[in-house]
Amino acid sequence: MSEDQNFTADILWRILDVTRQLSKPVELNDMLVQVVDAARDVLRAERGTVFLYDSGNHELFAEVGTGLEVEEIRFPADQGIAGICARTCRIVNVPDAYSHKGFNPDIDKKMGYRTRCLTVCPK
Repeated sequence: MSEDQNFTADILWRILDVTRQLSKPVELNDMLVQVVDAARDVLRAERGTVFLYDSGNHELFAEVGTGLEVEEIRFPADQGIAGICARTCRIVNVPDAYSHKGFNPDIDKKMGYRTRCLTVCPK
C-alpha cells in the first residue's frame, strides 16, 4: 500500500473513531476537543480552535483549541476571518494569513504564535 493510501485509510479510521465517540453521551467540551483533534489529524494542521457565538454580546469566543494558554480569546462577531465565516456561513480558506485583509494579527501576538494559513468552517 502506498503512503497516500495509508494516509487515506488512517483518515477514514480516525473519522470513524470520532463518529463512534460522538454517538455516546459526552460533555460538549469533551466532544469539541475530540472533533478539533480529529480535524487536525485529517488536515495535518498544527492547531485548531472552535469559536462559539455569544448572541448577548455579538461576539465570537474560543471554547476549545490547541495551544490556548491565554485566558480568553473573544472578539466582535463581525471581525476577523472567523467573523467572515460566521456572517457568510461559508468555508473561508486563506493560504497566507498575513496577506488577508480580514486577518487580525493581534490574536497571534496574544498567543505567541504565527499563523501561516487558515481554513475556517461554519457550524
